[in-house]
Amino acid sequence: AVVSTQSTGNTILLVCGVLLTAGGILVLVKAHDFFPEIEPYSKSEDPIGYTLIVAGVVLLVVGGLGSYGVFGGSSFALASYFFVILTLVFLESAALIYLGIERMKVRSSMLDGLATIFSKFNNGTAGELEMATVSTTQLAFQCCGFEG
Repeated sequence: AVVSTQSTGNTILLVCGVLLTAGGILVLVKAHDFFPEIEPYSKSEDPIGYTLIVAGVVLLVVGGLGSYGVFGGSSFALASYFFVILTLVFLESAALIYLGIERMKVRSSMLDGLATIFSKFNNGTAGELEMATVSTTQLAFQCCGFEG
């Protein structure tokens, strides 16, 4: 039962890795064909594509090591699998700690961006995406304007 659960989990990781990698490549090659509304607002989708590719490769490596360790009975693959998972947990914890420490900077950056969007909306220079952002924000928070 444990081997079946581990193999299913590793197979899911492999499939997700392939899908994320393919999605990242698709974003790099054809982003504006699938998302034409982001073209005027973004300088480049490269960071998104590269992030998806890296995440996909990490999932492929983790799923591959786990699958090989379970099916092949390789203690080295299982130890490598454990080391990679442990490293990912530490990196994720470090990222959360960093965001916790820098939360005021992140918050002010987000508020500045939102203030710019509301300013464009109030000046009548907002595009379709900014108008949708303002409408969605006001609807979600049941308020009017940036200050209200």
